[in-house]
Amino acid sequence: MKRQFAFAALAFAALVTAQDDCDEYYATTTTMAKTPISTVTSGVSYPTPYPLHNGPGSVAVPATVARTKTCHVVPLGNNQDDGPQIRAAAQGCSGGTVVMDGSYFIASYTDLTGLSHVDFNISGTVLFYGNVTYWQTNVYPIVYQNSSAVWRFGGVDVNIYGGGTIDGNGQGFYEAYAKNIYIYRPILFVVDGLNGGSIFNLNFVRSPCWNNLIANSTNVIYDNINIVTVSNSSTTAKNTDGWDVYRSDNIVIQNSVIHNGDDCVSFKPNVTNTLVQNLNCTGSHGISVGSLGQYIGEYDIVENVYTYNIHMTNASDGARIKVWPNVESTLNELAGGGGTGHVNNVTFDTIYNSNNDYAIELTQCYGQSNLTLCNMYPSALSISNVWFKNFYGTASGKYKDIVGTLVCSSPSVCNNIFAENINIAPNTGFKTADYVCTNVNDTLLDINCLQSTTTTTTTTTTTTAKTTAAVAYPTPYPLHNGPGSVAAPAKVARTKTCHVVPLGNNQDDGPQIRAAAQGCSGGTVVMDGSYFIASYTDLTGLSHVDFNISGTVLFYGNVTYWQTNVYPIVYQNSSAVWRFGGVDVNIYGGGTIDGNGQGFYEAYAKNIYIYRPIMFVVDGLNGGSIFNLNFVRSPCWNNLIANSTNVIYDNINIVTISNSSTTAKNTDGWDVYRSDNIVIQNSVIHNGDDCVSFKPNVTNILVQNLNCTGSHGISVGSLGQYIGEYDVVENIYSYNVHMTNASDGARIKVWPNVASTLNELAGGGGTGHVNNVTFDTFYNTNNDYAIELTQCYGQSNLTLCNMYPSALSISNVWFKNFYGTASGKYKDIVGTLVCSSPSVCNNIYADNINIAPNTGYSTADYVCTNVNDTLLNFNCLQPTTTTTTV
Repeated sequence: MKRQFAFAALAFAALVTAQDDCDEYYATTTTMAKTPISTVTSGVSYPTPYPLHNGPGSVAVPATVARTKTCHVVPLGNNQDDGPQIRAAAQGCSGGTVVMDGSYFIASYTDLTGLSHVDFNISGTVLFYGNVTYWQTNVYPIVYQNSSAVWRFGGVDVNIYGGGTIDGNGQGFYEAYAKNIYIYRPILFVVDGLNGGSIFNLNFVRSPCWNNLIANSTNVIYDNINIVTVSNSSTTAKNTDGWDVYRSDNIVIQNSVIHNGDDCVSFKPNVTNTLVQNLNCTGSHGISVGSLGQYIGEYDIVENVYTYNIHMTNASDGARIKVWPNVESTLNELAGGGGTGHVNNVTFDTIYNSNNDYAIELTQCYGQSNLTLCNMYPSALSISNVWFKNFYGTASGKYKDIVGTLVCSSPSVCNNIFAENINIAPNTGFKTADYVCTNVNDTLLDINCLQSTTTTTTTTTTTTAKTTAAVAYPTPYPLHNGPGSVAAPAKVARTKTCHVVPLGNNQDDGPQIRAAAQGCSGGTVVMDGSYFIASYTDLTGLSHVDFNISGTVLFYGNVTYWQTNVYPIVYQNSSAVWRFGGVDVNIYGGGTIDGNGQGFYEAYAKNIYIYRPIMFVVDGLNGGSIFNLNFVRSPCWNNLIANSTNVIYDNINIVTISNSSTTAKNTDGWDVYRSDNIVIQNSVIHNGDDCVSFKPNVTNILVQNLNCTGSHGISVGSLGQYIGEYDVVENIYSYNVHMTNASDGARIKVWPNVASTLNELAGGGGTGHVNNVTFDTFYNTNNDYAIELTQCYGQSNLTLCNMYPSALSISNVWFKNFYGTASGKYKDIVGTLVCSSPSVCNNIYADNINIAPNTGYSTADYVCTNVNDTLLNFNCLQPTTTTTTV
């Protein structure tokens, strides 16, 4: 499987089940009579964000449920494995507290995920088995940077505290790692898939690797944690990060002391709304964003992070951002480069430095010592809106007078970097504190910038009018400039043509198209005949290539053949026949892509598990455009945009409908997934599902000037379908959309936090957030709903949905300037806004909504549940039943 769709593995979806035997359950359970919460929780004061600073992640953990029983785990002693009985106690202790007040020994992987309303009061000691060889085959493998776990906590409302000590027994791992960098070294404390909880008043010592990993979690707070992970020999305790945060939102880490051998706190890929404050770190690599952009095909996001009041001593860095360049690089045992993504709105405020090598380090050349090569291949991961402010203290002198470095690979991917009130004294013997500044705007920096000591070489390409005159690449049409309205990177002149002559007679043209594209960097692949595709055709990894398709591309229509010859995409049972990707790739020409999908529509009606290839997949494209093309008869979605950035679609005509009574299901116009800065505009779509759908982890998108018929509307989602996945959709603007004979005009569809089914779909329990989404100027003609927002997608039982509110929040959504008519399918109801709880659904606005009901109904009404109807410019009714469109 290709890495770009390895997200399911990265989400730690694999389950390792510990063996439980009731006859060997040594825990004792005492059920207490139900008493007021003040009594049962009198010994526990759950932490809240300390008010020294309220950053974007500074939110209180959800209210906890009273603990009405205790489940006491008695240690087995004599180095017998306590893991199974701890797990059994926790699974049977919902609404209670697992008490661990002795000396426990862990010698097996202990899965403590999936819990509900459980506390762990650890006042004793937990010691991990120190045999390195044993753990190579007995850990829970985490498919991210060769990580692994011995125990994992997760669920809803789980709290761990007590003043006790977690001892990773890591010295043997430090020695073994010095000889073999590929061994498994378990992370000491893993929180994975936790929604609401806290870890506080604990001591962590001798972790074999990272001390803490927070993954796929939200609303978690760490408070008063003491970490000491150092080696007792000359061998360094490497990679012993204090915290690594990964694919998580609304995390607070505060009021703690850390002595370790790597990052004090590290924000790994896809971390949002996080607050770190009041830490004292010694011997570390600083408070770090990254590393990011390590893996080709991965889209990494770090956004809305505030770090405040940090004391950093004897460290390599005070604050740093580390991003890999867009070229393969190595750094000691690490290797990577070429990943995409963005860092945005990150603040380092009030950092006290004592003898640190760098007070500030920002690099887009991580792992690449050759700055010339780095600049030739600028990072595909952008950095913007970063503040370093109120820095004090001293540098170590390791780099002489240089006390910081800000090295961007290109100004186009690194902007709005600010430094103010920076007061770092150089080491004794140096008069000035200087900073290396490359490709940054030094007028925004309150520091003394020097030019890089490494020569920067700029490559110049001669552009000729002849090679580019025939192609006018599209830019966002100026009717509206939404958050995604950005031009793609500058094009390189096309100086050659690579003509593909069709083989004819239904011979497979796929291999020769691929060969032409791979040999046509800086040129245009010309396809002006009738082509036949009968094999998976990989057109990713290209550089500065155009495709001028004025002819027709027809896909082989044999359903059985494609079941074993597609490129499988591990997301919603998807697949591809051809994929485009790379840097500066443009596809245009007025031609037609024919998916030959009728056979798939008929086959899917009999078997919903068959592969139906997506007709046009853009995967891993940084900078490019698809315009002036016709798409017909796609077997499934017409377009998938995945792991891409700075891509614009313009003047696309889609007709994907069935020629029989069998519906052409799931034939979305566009699905956008794990991508940023995408524009879709000026197009006409006639299909059988969403006109445009924003799938998980999509940011900064502009959709405008579309005419959609027969669809399911402009849709956010569905989201929250998969447990353990954190889905983000943020900064979306949809403008000037004509929607006819559709199930919806605009909609947001989120699964509840309970297993649900909707026809052939199943899901629920995933986490994430939708934020800053606008639907503006929608013309509705005969649509079932003009507006639909639901956090109960797939769940017809509204009572059950409200009992298990969605773990995926929706906030700051605007529906405005809606006009037209409803179909009358739901009588007078022309829209529905069904939130599962006000706590996860707020700031939903509707303004200037003018939808006429169908003939026979005097009013246009809306079902409103758990929303603030004072923000809605229409007539809200209380619900009687919930109707969710498919």
